[in-house]
Amino acid sequence: MVRYRSFWNPGFESKNRIEPPRTMGYSDGAGSTGVSAQSENPIGCLMERWPTDLSPEAVAEWIGQHFDATLMEHLKMQVIEVSKERAVLEMPVHPGIIMPSGHVHAGSMISLADTAATFAAMVASGRELKLEQIPVAISISSQIVANVQEGTIRAESTVTHPGRTLVTVATQVTANCGKLLALVSSTHFIRPSD
Repeated sequence: MVRYRSFWNPGFESKNRIEPPRTMGYSDGAGSTGVSAQSENPIGCLMERWPTDLSPEAVAEWIGQHFDATLMEHLKMQVIEVSKERAVLEMPVHPGIIMPSGHVHAGSMISLADTAATFAAMVASGRELKLEQIPVAISISSQIVANVQEGTIRAESTVTHPGRTLVTVATQVTANCGKLLALVSSTHFIRPSD
């Protein structure tokens, strides 16, 4: 059994954590890449810093390369755009996100909204963020007003308050026909630089 420390709480250790897939790549900062099963943080091997000098399309591609084996992959989220103006993600309605009634699970909608909001907060920070500085949602409020059983759902996030350590984001979740599904407001904490 591999022992890992918690990503958000370095003082916490767990003996029962599932070992990450051995296909996860990492960068050691010197340009070499490989596979690490001994990383103290399995997510930490996915990225070192958030890029600040890429176009919205290049950021979307970069995210696709660095967030495999995360919730994004399991829920089949796709990054459409990440810019200073907004972050847009889409997720197809598929068996992994529906309830027995065939409707999209509310938690899936909120996960999509939170992911889009996190990327919007990252760009709003305007700086290269280290892994431990990735914005963490500390408050999420949602009003789910409709649901769907097929198609694609889309989250569009815009930053309403770009603070240095607290960033507030408004997100609309819609169906592919433009139908409003949810309004989500979230506040994200960004750990200050050392």
